[in-house]
Amino acid sequence: MTSLVRLPRKGDGPGLRAFAADTGAFLRALLRPPRRTPAGRHLPAPALPQGDGRPVLVLPGFLTSDRMQAGLVRFLRAHGHDAQGWGKGVNWGPTRRALAHARARLQAIHAATGQRVTLIGHSLGGLFARELARERPDLVRLVVTLGTPLRFPLPTPLAPLVWPLMRAFDPRYLRNPAALAETPPVPLIACYSRRDGIVPWRACIPDAGPSVSIHEIESHHTVMGGSMEARRIIAQALAAPAPDDSSAGG
Repeated sequence: MTSLVRLPRKGDGPGLRAFAADTGAFLRALLRPPRRTPAGRHLPAPALPQGDGRPVLVLPGFLTSDRMQAGLVRFLRAHGHDAQGWGKGVNWGPTRRALAHARARLQAIHAATGQRVTLIGHSLGGLFARELARERPDLVRLVVTLGTPLRFPLPTPLAPLVWPLMRAFDPRYLRNPAALAETPPVPLIACYSRRDGIVPWRACIPDAGPSVSIHEIESHHTVMGGSMEARRIIAQALAAPAPDDSSAGG
């Protein structure tokens, strides 16, 4: 059985200083009281285009829940998008149950709206988003990943937390991790940061392609959903027409 993660060796993954900075950013975000005003209101109106109510599903990262992405969901709603969290509590990893829930959530949103869904995934949530788009490209309009690793085994300081949980992971993730890097057949936006203290930034860069857009942002890994750079990229992508938006079910 292949291990997806290992501890970083010198020079090949985030160091202790970067990890400590990321952990601090995570704790500050976790303890910060929810904002009651629409996120992004301090930006000039022309800077962020408004959406037209299209559905968006936001998938949280490993060991986090919708709470960590609540600010991003509020931001998207404030800018005219029908954004929703995944509604399953903590993401304990790519278990069959978690993947089945994400799949059912996508199908339910599509059935309720009659429109293809934009998937936004933070870290491991981005792997879920990519897999869903490979399975059901007919239901997915766009995939946006935030600090999502694609190269394995992954050197990460979180390895000791991952190892005990791996026995519950879907065997497909363990037997063929190279398949996770396959680009889904829908437009893809990938954001990464050299300040990432959890995932080596180079592991977050997908293969180039005509429908792939790669953006470097300045953010710690754990709080990428709160990055105004990332939010601006997302808002602009959601407002732009997809290649087949004029088709049925668009």
